[in-house]
Parts: sequence; C-alpha cells; structure tokens
Amino acid sequence: MSMELEKARAELARVLNGGQDNNVHDRAFLLDVSTSMSGMKLEEAKRALLKNAKDEDLVITFGTDVHTVPKSMVSGLFVQGDTAMLPAIQQAVDMKVSHMILITDGWANIGGNSFDVIDFVATLTGVKIDTIGIGNDCDHVMLRQISTMTKGGNYKVDDPMQLNGVVGMLSAPKSINL
Repeated sequence: MSMELEKARAELARVLNGGQDNNVHDRAFLLDVSTSMSGMKLEEAKRALLKNAKDEDLVITFGTDVHTVPKSMVSGLFVQGDTAMLPAIQQAVDMKVSHMILITDGWANIGGNSFDVIDFVATLTGVKIDTIGIGNDCDHVMLRQISTMTKGGNYKVDDPMQLNGVVGMLSAPKSINL
C-alpha cells in the first residue's frame, strides 16, 4: 500500500472516529457519485472541489453508500449505485456542518425520497444548504425547496463545465461592505 493511501486512510479514520467531529464544521461539499454522474459530470465536479475546497472542508460522497473522504482522495472518486441524498445530509448534520454545498444530477432514492429530504431539511436550524443541480434530469423542485428553506442559493448548470465557476463562487470568502 502506498504511503499516500495510508495517510489518507489514517486521516479518514481520524475524522470518522471523532478527531474533528466534536467541532462545528464551516462547510461540507455533498457530492453525488451515483451512476448517473459518470463521465464528465463527476470529472468536472472533482475538478471543482480540488480547486475550490479548503483542506479543512468536509467532502461527503453519496451513491448507494455515504462516505466522508479527505480532499486528498477526491481525484480517486468513482461512481457507484443509486442516490443516498438524505443519509448524506443527515451525516453532515451529525457532523455539525453549518454550510453544505450539495452537488447532484439526480433524485433521492436510497434512505428516503425527495419528500423525506424536504421533511428532514424543514427541521433544521442554523444550517445553510446551497444546491447545484446538473442537467435537466435532477429534482430541481426539491433542490429549490432545500435552498429556500435554509436560506441557501439554488443553481442549475446545464453544462458540467460550469461547475467550477459555481463552486468557486460559493467557496469564495465573502466580502464585507463598510
């Protein structure tokens, strides 16, 4: 096993076993890695995260399963299965994330459907969720409701090449007007 892989696994274990879980995390990227994200969608999403996420940001992937991965492992992500969106949001909430950036091209279909996601998000306080829907096949109505309920932004990208710009805008430090 390579030294880099060992370091990444150790970091992942540390995070999952409480190394940072007791702190409020400023931001998490929730990345859909379901099969429908194969090809350019996932490659452009990975590129956007690698360019714009800070090392301390959480990256939570969701396909059939949900995983928290260090930024250093983002380039090795691959697609797998369905879309466990609700469990991913629940994991971010459990990890005390205050700002989520949800990137998806699909519909919640593992661990709860779109209505379950809306019901859960409606119970949240102090959490902002920005949503990015890729293409025409995702549940844009649900994404708009999530962002509205949490005072986040809602973005639709028709071309995966637009992801870097939207993720960059959402990741940029906010300026203060005096």
